[in-house]
Amino acid sequence: MFEKINKYPIGIDIQERQILAVQLQANRRGIAIKALAHAEIDANWQADDPAQSIDALKPPLIKIAKEKSFGGKRVVLHIPSQQLISFPIQFKAAGTEGLEEAIVQESAPYLPFPLEEAIIDYPSLETVTSGDTREYKAVMIAVHRDVVDNYVGLLKEVGLTVEAVDFQVSSLIRLHHHLAGEAPGPAILCHLGMTQTLLVIVSRDSILAQRYVPTGLQFMLGKIADNLALSQGQSNAKGMLQKYGLAYRDQSPENPAGSDQSGETSRLQRVIYQLLSPQLEELLYELHKIIGYVRSEAPGTVFEKMYVYGPGVLIRKLDDYLAGQFNIPTQLLNPLHKMEISNDGVRVDPSEGGPLAMPVGLAMRKVAWL
Repeated sequence: MFEKINKYPIGIDIQERQILAVQLQANRRGIAIKALAHAEIDANWQADDPAQSIDALKPPLIKIAKEKSFGGKRVVLHIPSQQLISFPIQFKAAGTEGLEEAIVQESAPYLPFPLEEAIIDYPSLETVTSGDTREYKAVMIAVHRDVVDNYVGLLKEVGLTVEAVDFQVSSLIRLHHHLAGEAPGPAILCHLGMTQTLLVIVSRDSILAQRYVPTGLQFMLGKIADNLALSQGQSNAKGMLQKYGLAYRDQSPENPAGSDQSGETSRLQRVIYQLLSPQLEELLYELHKIIGYVRSEAPGTVFEKMYVYGPGVLIRKLDDYLAGQFNIPTQLLNPLHKMEISNDGVRVDPSEGGPLAMPVGLAMRKVAWL
């Protein structure tokens, strides 16, 4: 008899302009990062219509497949969020035997393609009322079967075997539970990505709300680089976000320049703050909407905390800024500040760990190997 052993596969996260891959391993202290890989995607690839240009992903995937620090060729995969459809449903079902059928029937009207061509999953299912006929609430995610087949086939071409396709919301929650634990009350998770931001409100047992927002760090970096005519473009802009960010907000009228900084530093803080504030307005608006929705469903809801993940964690003082806007304690979480790297051959600046949030959460999904 062969015994199945749960091991960590390679988590491959296909983003808009890059592919990130992570593999974890268990040690005496928990989970450590065993291997990392990164590959840029050709500009011809369009994340919102990948079927027309999917071959552009082949060279970066070949590069990742050849990375010697990875163990095995089995992977779990994120496909681009632009190809996913997410929607909430509420329905009734008589017993668990009718649950799947009810979910399928309730989901059908939300799909822009035939039901038989869909792959549907529900990362959250909550019982609202009990009895002979129970009422349920679920957060649904759907994708066209051909989209998944195209990605699975492409990875097979480069020598990788897809064990599972996972969704960003599930990976984010998985990472959050590992880094921050499960709070007794609802928490707000904000993955501030490069071109899209994922907002999720979770309780201990369910997803209360989620939505994607078409804004991200890329737009902020571009705004700073263009307005300041930086010689190295967005590379310099990134450094300014780390150094100055939203620190200008902390300056008091009595001490506008700060007690230990130069006038030039104060000027740059003010300029960066003025450039960032309009870019953050859409994020604030969407946060207000999703918070308002949850409170309309459950009046009196008190949020334990807001957690920010993703590339946006490099923005200095973003936590204080959001806490001030919503009166909710806020924390920036970088997985490389919280997790051990077990392989001395992995060389990465811990401050660059923000973009690794999604692939690390994905790589935490174990698969059973013979």
